Amino acid sequence: MLNANIRAIRLQAGLSLDKAALRTGLSKSDLSRLENGHSPITATKLETIAAAYGVRAGDLFEGQIVPVQDDMNLDHLGQVVEMVERIIIALDTRPRPEKVRKAVVETMRLSRQDALRTADAEFDPTRYTGMVKAIFED
Repeated sequence: MLNANIRAIRLQAGLSLDKAALRTGLSKSDLSRLENGHSPITATKLETIAAAYGVRAGDLFEGQIVPVQDDMNLDHLGQVVEMVERIIIALDTRPRPEKVRKAVVETMRLSRQDALRTADAEFDPTRYTGMVKAIFED
């Protein structure tokens, strides 16, 4: 099932094996063998593939594949950055850049998933304030 999910997410992203290989850094033949179940999937490869396709590794196991959108809404990204910056300003110390990146990426990913699951969903990054604070406290 995992192999089929890896192929499905690649196809949903509109990627050929060649393009997927460039995006993941894996060879075309490695990806083909993984998708066809002829090669074991290591945790490292799974994380690499999930990140390259814009999903969590757990989503591949669960079969909850969210299609990767080609367009990024820059206004939404701006709203997320502003929300994260307001949280940072309220902190005693500035979080490490990798934590800021994680907060922005996770908020965007979750917001996109909400929008895809519910057609009339409003974009509201503030619903993830608690998650962002937890990322900075970790």
